[in-house]
Amino acid sequence: MGNPSSRINRVGRHIWAFIVSATIIVAIGSPADAAEVFSEGGRIMLVNNQKRVQLTAGPADHDPVLSPDGSIVVFSREIERRITSGACCEGAPPRANQLWMIGRDGIGARLLVRENEGTPGDEWAETVITRFNEKQFSSDGRYLYFLTPSWVTSSALHVYDFVANRTRYIGPANDLIVLSDCLSSQYHDLLAVKQHRYFVGGGSYNWYWLIDSDRKEIGPIGPDVMKLTEACRIE
Repeated sequence: MGNPSSRINRVGRHIWAFIVSATIIVAIGSPADAAEVFSEGGRIMLVNNQKRVQLTAGPADHDPVLSPDGSIVVFSREIERRITSGACCEGAPPRANQLWMIGRDGIGARLLVRENEGTPGDEWAETVITRFNEKQFSSDGRYLYFLTPSWVTSSALHVYDFVANRTRYIGPANDLIVLSDCLSSQYHDLLAVKQHRYFVGGGSYNWYWLIDSDRKEIGPIGPDVMKLTEACRIE
């Protein structure tokens, strides 16, 4: 299962994410309306102003993330179908996941993205979707980015568009940071992705690169994101 993530900026390796008793909780919202969503016993839960609400019945819901405006919760749901192909399936085939959403009031549950083992051919790795790891919103809540297992050396980065109601492949990535809370207008809402690349003449390296949602490469960041962290603190 992938680690849940939220719209908050995880530059510097998830500096605002925290773990409580092995249950990952995502804190979000204004001080007057702070809300937390988390998974407990395969059910999605929400806590707001000390009021605890069960949003889903489970039993296999996990990795929730709250939208920037706090109106919906997006989460993964594990299903019975086993994944039978792909780099993700060494050993016993794991169960596939689907992407779901529900209102913070527990109403309006809806399937967003079904599992897809991919289309045979050269584009297989770009069409397979069996996990929804590192889920993160853009600052306006229109886009939800996530990683799914794909190649042997890399996952695939996809984005779900809530206006168009469709998913689009962006490119290979092994880590994702959506700069939704970056103070710099130059970098705000861009994507820092970690990619496995190859040197001319042999050998490989894993660097972070700055790209936009259309896969346009802005430039290299480096082996870590510390300089980008500093840049995002400056308006």
